[in-house]
Amino acid sequence: MWFVLHLGAVYLTAWLIAPWLAGWIYDWVLPRLGSSVHVSRLQFLFSHVLALTFIPAFIAGLINARYRHRVALFVWVVPAVVLAYHMLTFPTSAFQEYWPTVFHYYCGGGFLVPEIRSYRDLFSLAGSFDMTRGTAQLHITGAFYAGIAYSLAALLAPRLRQQRPAKHNAES
Repeated sequence: MWFVLHLGAVYLTAWLIAPWLAGWIYDWVLPRLGSSVHVSRLQFLFSHVLALTFIPAFIAGLINARYRHRVALFVWVVPAVVLAYHMLTFPTSAFQEYWPTVFHYYCGGGFLVPEIRSYRDLFSLAGSFDMTRGTAQLHITGAFYAGIAYSLAALLAPRLRQQRPAKHNAES
């Protein structure tokens, strides 16, 4: 049961928190820093999937590490199996090299997604290559990044907790 809850936290981070965080950074943080963004919101999200999934999942893993569930160390396995399955069953043509094409689809950047201003724009982009590739990266590869970060935080949190009192005692 704990494994399912930790896995849910990973997928929640990748599928809901990352898009929300991308929108917040795009609409609130970057304008206040004086940075002008010349890409669409979705292009910004898809271009930063690694950071937008890894950092929040790492923080969530640190927060949940206080419960000391050992299953949190293995929560990365399910997203890794899902990513491996999708990579191994990826359809390519005879004219494409398999692994460079698969790697670009699931891990590559260079998205060209215009801003969506209406439902017509949304439906016209729904089948575009970069839109489907970005969505696959967010849902599949992003969940893998989040799983790695969450498990890494669960692994490091006890060590960080042990070091904190030692520093406090040394300063006293």
